Amino acid sequence: MKPEIIKNHAQLSAVAEEFAYFAQENKQFLEPISLTNADIPKMLQHYEYPLNSWPCFINEETKQILDECVTEVPKLIYKALKLEFNQQPKRLAEFFNIPEILASLFLDGKIDMVESAQRIDAIWTESGLKVMEVNVGSTIGGWQIQWVEQLYRNQEGLSSFFNKYECFSRNIPHLYFDFLVKKVQSLANFSGEVDILLVTDRVFYENELEDTLKVFFDSALEKYGLRGNLYVENSYQDVTFQLNSVYFKGKKLGAITSTHYLDENIKVPQELYRAYLANQVFWPDNPYCMIIGDKRSLSILYQYIEHSNFTPDEQRCIEKYLPWTTVISDKQVEYKGRQYNLIELLVNNKDEFVIKIGQGLKGDDVYVGKFQTNQAWQKIVQNAIADNSSWLVQSFCESLKYYGYGDKAFSLYDVVWGIFGYGRDYGGCWLRLMGEECEDGVINSARGAQETIVFEVES
Repeated sequence: MKPEIIKNHAQLSAVAEEFAYFAQENKQFLEPISLTNADIPKMLQHYEYPLNSWPCFINEETKQILDECVTEVPKLIYKALKLEFNQQPKRLAEFFNIPEILASLFLDGKIDMVESAQRIDAIWTESGLKVMEVNVGSTIGGWQIQWVEQLYRNQEGLSSFFNKYECFSRNIPHLYFDFLVKKVQSLANFSGEVDILLVTDRVFYENELEDTLKVFFDSALEKYGLRGNLYVENSYQDVTFQLNSVYFKGKKLGAITSTHYLDENIKVPQELYRAYLANQVFWPDNPYCMIIGDKRSLSILYQYIEHSNFTPDEQRCIEKYLPWTTVISDKQVEYKGRQYNLIELLVNNKDEFVIKIGQGLKGDDVYVGKFQTNQAWQKIVQNAIADNSSWLVQSFCESLKYYGYGDKAFSLYDVVWGIFGYGRDYGGCWLRLMGEECEDGVINSARGAQETIVFEVES
C-alpha cells in the first residue's frame, strides 16, 4: 500500500487508517457484498448499484466538516439568490423557469428554504472538501445504504474489527422522518396527530415501501410521544383540499412527499401549491427545490464571496467549500487573479474545468475537460454558450485517492461524498466510488460507481 494513500484514510480517522492495514492483512475476507437472499426489504433485493465491501470510518472532526458544509451552504445559496434577484421576480422566474408569482414569494422571504431536505455531493481534494452540487427534496438517493449496515458488520473475517472499535452508522431514513414529524408539528393547523402521504412512482409502490418505511416513521413518532399514520400511494386521487386543511381518505395530512418525478402519468394538483404556501401542509418537494438545487445557484453564490452582505464567517465558508464557478456566457471573468474572456479561457484550458447543465440528473450533461478531445471540448463550449445561460463551469476538482475492494483485493478509487442535511441538522452520508476504469470522469451510481457505507468513530 502507498503511504500517500494511507495518509488520505488517516485524515478521515485513525480507525480508517487502521482498517486499511487490517484489510491488507485479511484481504481474503474482502468479497463483493451480495444482496441475494439477504434479510433486507424487498425494494433493495434487486438494488441496481454495486456495494463496495470496504466501509469508511470518520471521526468527529471529519463529521463536523461534513455538518458545516451541508447545513451552511444551502442557507448561503438562499441568501445569495435573494441578493442577486432583489426585487426582480420576473428575472428570477425567467432564469429558473418558474411562475412569476412563486418567484415573488421566494424573494419576499415567505418561504424558508433552509428548512428543506438536501444532499450535497462533494469531493475531498488536496485543498479540502468542495461542493459539486446540491440536491433538494425527497427524491435524493443514497438513504437506502442504511438497510445493509448489518451486511457490512457480518462480513466473514471482519467482525473482529467491528468488535474492536465502537462505531455507528447514522440512520439516514430515521432522521428524515424525524425531520418530517418536526415540520408537521410546526404547522399552524397541527392537531396533535401526524399523518403523512408519500406519493411514489409504481416501482416503489409495488415493493412494499409502506411497511419498510413505517419502522422509521413509528420510531420518530415515539420520540415525540405522538400518534400518526404513514400512507403510500401511486396517485393523488384520494387527496382532497378544503379551505384550511388537506385530507387523505378523511384523515388530515401534515405532509405530502412527491417522489414520482420519473412517472409522467402522475400530475401534482394545483391545489397542493396553494396549501403549501398557506402553511396548511408541509411539502418537501415544493417547486422551490429546483431553485436551490439548480447547479447555477452555486455559481451565483460564488460571485458573492467578497460581498459586504456576507459576514466574514460566511465568506470563509464560501471560500472553503466552493470551487471557482460561474454561469456560462460570453463575458469577462476573474480566474486565479487575472481577467479573461470566458470562452477563450475555457477553450484554451480544458483540463482545468468541468462544464455541466444547471438542471441535470444522474451525471448526465456533465463534461470533464481532461477527458474530452480538443474538438469535442470546443463543441461543448459552443453549445453551452448558445443555450442562454443554462450551463455553468466549475474548476476541476480532483478527488483524493482512497483504497476500496477491487478485483485484486483492493484498488484505488475517486470518491464523491453524498452528505445529507435535514433543515439545520446533519443527516449522515454515504460514498460513491469510481475506479480508474472511468472513461469520462463523472462519478455517479447511475454511471457505474460503487457505493459504500460510512461509520462514525471517536478517533
